[in-house]
Amino acid sequence: METVTLSGNWQICLVKGVREKLGLKPRMRFIETIEDDRIVLKPIRSFTEVGASLKGLSCGKTTQDLINELKRDWEC
Repeated sequence: METVTLSGNWQICLVKGVREKLGLKPRMRFIETIEDDRIVLKPIRSFTEVGASLKGLSCGKTTQDLINELKRDWEC
């Protein structure tokens, strides 16, 4: 566990190990929430990163095939 300091400009510098482990980049945006007595920052991933993580989930099916499957499931 690392200790960070809130600057006079209300900024917190994340330690290098945390930035590297989470793959954080300069100017990334975060969703800020409060849980109990904690500040939680959740990175907002770019569409490119999200798309890359979803690659291969279609199992060779076209978008239209996937839409048709969803429609069939909804009709049941």
